[in-house]
Amino acid sequence: MYCTTLDVTTVNVRSVQHHLGRYLQEVESGAVLEVRRRNKVIARFASAYVDSGVLVKLYVREPNSDMAARSVRHHTGVPLNGLMELELRSTFQMLEVRNVLNDGQRAAAERFLELDCVEGRLHRTAVNWTEILHHSIALSAKRVTRGMKPPRSDRYAPDLHRCGSGGR
Repeated sequence: MYCTTLDVTTVNVRSVQHHLGRYLQEVESGAVLEVRRRNKVIARFASAYVDSGVLVKLYVREPNSDMAARSVRHHTGVPLNGLMELELRSTFQMLEVRNVLNDGQRAAAERFLELDCVEGRLHRTAVNWTEILHHSIALSAKRVTRGMKPPRSDRYAPDLHRCGSGGR
């Protein structure tokens, strides 16, 4: 479990429209900006993305765990989407199967993960995978329409003309 002070700035949409520059500076310095409309959170901005591989090091003693803790200690409300949480829990289970963790250590790691979510150090975020897919497709189409050639497919495909040919 990592510890840091909770520094969340809650604002409404109109305030963001008028003071965007100031809020961006706050986010860049480590604050979390929570935007609300009619008392409902519609957006949450943080300056850090923390990969699940780094998050594992916060809950399981591994090489570079101290460095991982130092790198995230100033960030609060670190986004945690469902896929990342699945990766974390699967990793904890895999470490137990490999006898790196015992049952109690795995359970403790999962409890500390949950505690960090409850106390705001991690923020569970919903991801609109459909929107991400559509955006990715649009970016890909834009790349091709700009005249940039996509990578040669034969460069990444196995050398099929040699497969099963007796080594010719």
